[in-house]
Order: sequence, then structure tokens, then C-alpha cells
Amino acid sequence: MPASPAPPATGAGAGAARRGAAGPPETGEEASRCLWAEPVEGRPTEVELILERIRWQGWSEACARLVAYLRPGPPPYDAETVEASERLLKATGYFAAAHCSVSPGGTRLVCRLRPARMVRTVEIGGQIPFTVLEDDLQRRIFLRPGSILENEQETLARQRKRLEAYMRRQGFFGTTVRMGTERVGGAEPNEGVRLRAEVRPGRTVSLRRLKVQGRNPIPTTELVGFLEHNQLLWFLPAPFQPERFEEDLRAIAAYLQTQGYPEARVTADWDVDLAAGAVDVTLILDPGPHLEMRVQGNVAIDTATLLSKTTFVESGVVDAVAIDESVAAMRALYQEAGYYEASVEAEVDEPGEDTLRITFVVDEGRRGRVVETVFRGNATYTESEIVAGLEEFITTPSLLFPTRWVEAWVQADVRAIEAFYEARGYAATKVHASYERLDAEETERREGTMALELILPWMRWNDRLELQVPDDRLRAVFEIEEGPRRKVASMTMEGLPPEIPQGELLRRLKLKAGEPYVHRYLAMDRRELLTTLAAYGYPRAYVYRDLDKPKPSVGGLVRIHYRIDPGPKARFGGVLVRGNFRTEASLIEEQLRLEPGDPLDLVALGQARRRLRALGPFSRVDLTPLDLWRDEEEVWLLVALQERDTRTADAVITASTDDGLSLGVEYRDRNLLGRAIRLDTRLHLGQVFGTLHPALRIGFADSADATLSAPRPFGVPFDIEGRMFYRFRKTKALTDGRLGAVLGVSRQLLPRTVCDACPDLSSSLRFALNASEFDDRTRRFAAFERGFTGGQANVGRFIASLSADRRDSFVDPRSGYAASLRLELAHDALVPGRGHTFWRAVLDAESYTLLGVPFERPLEEGRKLGGPLVLALAATYGASRPWGDSIYIPASESFFYGGDFSLRGMDLKGVGPGEYLLLGHAELRWYLLQNIGIGTLQLAAFADLGTLADNPEGLFAETTVTTGPILRYVTPVGPLALTWAYPVLRPPSLASGEPPLPRLGKIHVTFGYSF
Repeated sequence: MPASPAPPATGAGAGAARRGAAGPPETGEEASRCLWAEPVEGRPTEVELILERIRWQGWSEACARLVAYLRPGPPPYDAETVEASERLLKATGYFAAAHCSVSPGGTRLVCRLRPARMVRTVEIGGQIPFTVLEDDLQRRIFLRPGSILENEQETLARQRKRLEAYMRRQGFFGTTVRMGTERVGGAEPNEGVRLRAEVRPGRTVSLRRLKVQGRNPIPTTELVGFLEHNQLLWFLPAPFQPERFEEDLRAIAAYLQTQGYPEARVTADWDVDLAAGAVDVTLILDPGPHLEMRVQGNVAIDTATLLSKTTFVESGVVDAVAIDESVAAMRALYQEAGYYEASVEAEVDEPGEDTLRITFVVDEGRRGRVVETVFRGNATYTESEIVAGLEEFITTPSLLFPTRWVEAWVQADVRAIEAFYEARGYAATKVHASYERLDAEETERREGTMALELILPWMRWNDRLELQVPDDRLRAVFEIEEGPRRKVASMTMEGLPPEIPQGELLRRLKLKAGEPYVHRYLAMDRRELLTTLAAYGYPRAYVYRDLDKPKPSVGGLVRIHYRIDPGPKARFGGVLVRGNFRTEASLIEEQLRLEPGDPLDLVALGQARRRLRALGPFSRVDLTPLDLWRDEEEVWLLVALQERDTRTADAVITASTDDGLSLGVEYRDRNLLGRAIRLDTRLHLGQVFGTLHPALRIGFADSADATLSAPRPFGVPFDIEGRMFYRFRKTKALTDGRLGAVLGVSRQLLPRTVCDACPDLSSSLRFALNASEFDDRTRRFAAFERGFTGGQANVGRFIASLSADRRDSFVDPRSGYAASLRLELAHDALVPGRGHTFWRAVLDAESYTLLGVPFERPLEEGRKLGGPLVLALAATYGASRPWGDSIYIPASESFFYGGDFSLRGMDLKGVGPGEYLLLGHAELRWYLLQNIGIGTLQLAAFADLGTLADNPEGLFAETTVTTGPILRYVTPVGPLALTWAYPVLRPPSLASGEPPLPRLGKIHVTFGYSF
């Protein structure tokens, strides 16, 4: 609980309050007791709070805050005081029961408090099968740390049944789960408990017998194929799982629908024989009628394309509604192709008992394009004003691309025009759309064989590649009946608190005097009034509205009068916190940004909740005003938290082409010292083992990192980060070692939630100090040997960066963009001993475009063959120069390219050093198999370009281009990639160097995208 202002513990009970516990209660049970005594309005007053079952040294401080929260007032106390005190104490969630009494004379209030049991930790044990992840079981635990155990036996039974049901769905029949609790400390004044679930998995069963009931239109062997599964790399048969069996039933129904049975329904009964480890399944098939579909009269669009627009499979029913929807979809397809007069009719008959035949009769009609748009009846606004006021107007003629008459698009424009008028006070506006053909007579057909197909888009071809007549030229006509207009004549208020400026408030409302009246703005304005009142500390306000308005069909003036009952003003009295097992209460107070006596701004509380969630340690944050019902000015706030398990330790094995293998450990703590400080430590070793014996060397690199980052510590408006690192890499081509430290600040300037197109915009300023050792033994790029040195270098620099990110995913982006600019300024005065002075700038940009889904077909178990096609592009430009007394840049700080995450097809840092760098990357990614295991199989083709020089003019004088295929398995934490890169363009200075470049290309094994 945080240190909110509270009455001091004085008087007869002051010593006891300061010591926490003043001896056992009268019952002789373990307890904590405190006595608060102080004159109130000149009368001696005592409040005694007894916390049963717990001895807690912090009870005195908590007791003082609870008394401040109770505010019992001056004596004498009575039954009303007792009732209010009990209600307030139980509302905190600290206590399962509160029993208060008043001493004779009414000067002493005594409350005996039974602590509520709170989940402190959750453990899952027992014999968990290897096919069931403990994390999956944890996700089925709804009693998480910070949860209050109410109706404990019933709640534990519900939790037990939930886990047993999950295990049964995973195929473990007869699973038993024993739920138990153990009392632990650390949750005071609540009684903390450790919740433990002991899992005893039941027995698995296999499919023994399959029986089919109902009309079965497909062979039974095919049905068995849907129900049989394998595990362990598809070599061993998988047991029967009810959860997967339900997916199998849906897959069978979907298969029947694709075979012409759109109304197919599949249900099942199954009987488990645990003694035999078998299950007997009865499939109940109701395929419904077999649907035969035909199309007549279609020439321009093939039958398969038209039938793909039917909605029978999607809706699972063949009725008049589905037929009408299919007809409309076909007609829209024709209209999108330019056949504005196209009509489609459906003829239904039943040639057999279980067969339904639908024949779609098409009359394609004439083909045309919209070349002109006309508005008629618009007396108030011109056509250009209307179009400019619309977010989108589809029926707009284009010189290069044909605008088609599509009724669905036209009706969208009709609704947009009506909304335009409605926003300007015309509630009764009606818009009707039609077309007029500008050609008076049908144009004669002209035939001629053309060798090229690249012609104006309003031309068309027949099956013999004969050029047809141009499209009809259409005029789209929008007839507008504006109707009468309503305007706001007056906007008045009464009852507004004097500290709220009425003029400023009126300007924030959507409806204003003298402007158009829009009915839907009324609710928005009322919410704005309530929000403003809550922001000024009036959360109990009511807003009444008197409205004098004419009917929409009449028009005229509207008068609006608001009557405001603000209620008593609420001021922040203090805060009580529960569930913060590791987090310091002072950190929570800092994020609230409220001082006692401040208006209780409910809008600011919402922002405080988001700040607390953004800290990271909490999975749930609830902020609740506790005593609004008392209608008093001072209101206390309850912050109820559920903390995540923020500490993890992992043993890791990494592999890449650049670094080889490495073994390591990683430790993370997202709530260090209870201040939401993030600690990340990593130790990866691969090369160092070779110092013991050459045969033990498994990789080329060693690394160690330790990073501390604090989000807005002590209320400052930025994050602070510190990092220390060590890197050492040794290959046949080079030795590269670095040791350094970084200290900096960062801040998010703009979140993407501000607007639909806004990126996450962040900036940072850091100071970095590092010592490096670099030795390039290849001497391959002889043109750049001049002006660069190897050996050791000490560098101190300031680094400023700005980044923007609008990607839809950080792990597997498919759309959006990201860009960053980094500026570095190094000076010899910033480092002990002899340093180096230079500047460097690096600009990175990447974009992702979803090109569509060229092919996608559903498979069993939720898998899909085919998927999205994504174009990924990236570029890097770097520039650097020495300045001051320095005449060169250390080789360790110069630009290179080549490696797994640079220009593929080259060794790590295979080209360089240089002072100017340009890299370009392009990838075409296709998601080949989706939902395979825990990820998706992706095929990609790439091309990389790289060039560097010692001056800008020298770029592209020596250029490398590589290309090749990529096979990726994209998991939720990143992709595993196998890449083959072949150099299609190799500069002579590289090709003649030693060691020689791989002429047959290079294979890269990586984790993560190259950009």
C-alpha cells in the first residue's frame, strides 16, 4: 500500500500503532492490532483495527491509511457509523469480513477484520504429458496472482473442472486435477496463498471402430482419412482428441460442401472404452440435397468464375435469400467488367429426390463506361463542393482507367451524398441514381487483327483477338431532393460549475448556435459534457436536455437547453493498492500523478491506467473510486493489480552462418527493485571453447550483454537506459572485438493510435564509449586500404536517433513501413587517452506491401495451402567522415557489407572498409503452407545490392548484386530461414581477392528476417 497522507497515530494508542502489533487479540489467535487516537473537533476519538490471522509489521502504516479512508468523523459513533465502516472496509478487497462495534459512550470504534485470501503464486505440477505445454495449462488458470478467493471451495472446484475439461479435450480421458492452497506471506493485509494444481493425466485412446449413419455420398475410407492423424514428425499415430475431432467434423462438412452438398451437416457420437484404450465413433451425416449449378448465356465471363460468386457454401443453406445473394454477386461481377445492363435470373428445379438444380440465366447486355457525372436538384451546393466534401466518390470518370456502372458502388455514393447533406442540417435529403447512354445509336462493329494487347482499357477483345467496338459512353446522374434544412438557433446551459468556462465548453461541442443541426451529434455532445465534468472532478454529474426542434420534413430552427446537476465535487483523498507483490507503491503513485486535494479527474484516471499497463509488470490494472456513494467531497481510489511473472531464465542454443553455434544463458527481469526496471542479461559462448582445445570450438563468436532500462523513472518525461556489452568474433578472414557501455534517454513522441495513418514515432539520445580491436586479414578490397587502419581504437560518441514504425507486425510484417535516422558525433575529448574524431549518419527504410492472395486452399486441421504474397523492400545509406585533427576513421568504425543480415552471398564483412555505403534489398514472400505446427512455411525470392566507397562519387563504381531463393518457417517468435545466395554481379577487385568469393553461391542459416 502506498504512503498516502493519513492521520498521525497519536494518543493512547500511538505507541502500539507505530510498533504494528500490540499483542494478541482477545481470542488468543494470531493477529495484528493498531489503535488510532486523536481529538476530532475537540472530542477524544479512538479507532481500533484488528487484523485477524496475520502478524504484520506494516499494519500500523496500513492502519493509519485505512482510518484516513474511513473518516469516521467526531463522536459519538452509532449504528450508522458501524454500517458505513463495514461497507467501506469490505469494498477495499482486503477483508473477507469486517465486524465493527462502538464502545459505551460512542467514543471508540473497534473493527475486527478477517483478511480476504488472495492468490500470491500459481504452480502446476504432477505428471504433465509432453504433448501438453505447461503454458497452455497456465492460460486455463483464471485464478491468477492478485485474484481474490471468494467462495473458495466453489471457485477451486470450478477451476479444477476447467483444467480437467481441457485435458479431456486434448485426449486424456479420466484426468484428475487436485487443487490445493497453501498460506504464504507477501500479500498483506490480504492473506496470501500459493495455488497449486496437481495434474494426473488420464489414458489416451485410439480410433477402433467407425460407424456411419445417414446418407453417405463419399467413401468411408475417405472419412477415416479425416479422422486419422499422426504425431512426432508424422511417424506415429496420434491418439483421439475431442478438440481435434470437432475440427475433423467441420472439415468433413466443408469437404461435402465443396462436393456439391452446401447444406451438409455432420454430427457424431463417440463412446470411450478406457479399459481397451479405444474409442468407437458414430458419424451422423445429413448431406442435404446435391446441388447442380449451371450457367446459360455467359460469354464474357467463364462459368467457373461466375459460380465462385455463389454464397451457398458460405451460408450453408440453399434458400431464396442465398439465391438472391448469389444472383446479385454475379450481376455485380458483370457490372465490374463493364456490362451495366447485365441481368441474371435463377431457375430452380428438382430433377431427382435428393438433387436440386439451379440454372443461372445470364443476359449480358451492353457494355459501357461512365464518362460523365451529373448532379441535378442541388440548389445549395455545387457539384464540386459536394464531391470535395465526400471522403470517397467512386463514380468519378477517369481518363486512363474505366469507371464502371456498378449498382453497389453507385449506392455507396448515394449514401455518401445523403450523409454530406445530413451533416449540413438536411435530415430529409433523398438521392436517386440513374444512368443515361450518350450514344444515340449502336456503334457498328469494327474487326481487325491486332498484334498488341496494350490498348486503352475501354476497348475489348473477342475470342479471335478481334478488336470490338468501344464501350458505350454513360452519364451517371444523381437526382438530389435536398429537402428543408434545420439549424441550431440557440444553445444554453444552466447549472454549470463556475470553474468550468462555458464559452470554451461550447466550442468543444459539435452542435453550435447558428450552425446546421445534426441529430446524431446530440449524444456525442452529452458525452462531451459528462467527460468535461468528470475531468473537473464531478463524476456524479447528470446532464438533462430540453430540445425544441421541428420535424425533419418541415425544417426550421432548433433550440437546445442543457440542465446540469454536477453533484458534489470529488477530490482525491488517497489511494489504496492491492496485488502489488513486487512493485513499489511509490511507483504506482507516480504514475497516478494525483495529489491529495486535486479534483478527481476520471479522464486522467483512464490515462493513468494506460500508463500503469505500459510499465509491463501488470497483466491487469483496475482503478476504482471507492466511496462515491457517500456523496462526500473526498474520494479514495483503489488500484487493483495482477502482476505477471516477470523473471525468466533460459538456456539457449543459437546457430547462424556468420557466428556458427553458441551455447548461452539469458536472464530477464521486467520489474527489478519493484520499479518496473527492465534487466536483460545474455551470455553466448561459441569461440571461447577453442581456447581450451581446438576441437571444442563450436562457433566463431562470444558475446555478453547487460541492459537496464527504466520507463520514466521518478516521473521524468523519458525513459533511461544503460547497457554494457562485450563482443568478440574470430574467423579466418577477420578478428573483431568490442567492449563498451552506453547510457541514454529515449521517448515516444507519437503513438500510432493518435490517427489512422500515424506511425509510432520515437527519439533517443545516447552516449557510447567503447574500445575495439579489428584485423581484416583478407585485404580483398585493396582500393580502400588507403586511409584506414586496423588495430585498436577507443571511441566516445553521442548518438541521436529518430525512428518511425507503421508495420502491422514486428515479428512477421506484411504491410506498413519503418524508417530510422541515426546521427553520430565522435570526439577524442570524450574518451580517455587517444581517441578519434569523426561523424557518421545512417538512414534505414523498409516497406511491406500486401500484393494479394494469388492462391489459397483450405486443408485439414486448419491448414491452408497458399496464402498472401508480400513485397518487402529495404534500403540503407551511410555516410561518415573524419574531422578536426583526425585524418582517418578506424576500420572498426567504418562501413562494411556482407553476411547473414547484410548483403547475402558474401562472408561477414566481406567488403570494406569504406566511408560511404548503400545497400538495397528486395524480397517477394509467398506464404506456401499456413498453420503447420506452430508456424507457417514461406517461400521467397530475394535480390541484394551493395556498394561502398571513400567518397559519394565512388558509389556504384564497385557494386555487388546477389540473388537467390529462401525457405522460411515463420514461428510466433520469428522465422527460421535457409537461404542460398548467388552473386550475379561481382566487382573485379572482389573476384580477384583472397580468399576467393564462393562462385557457386553461399548458404545462410539464420533466425529472424534479414531486414
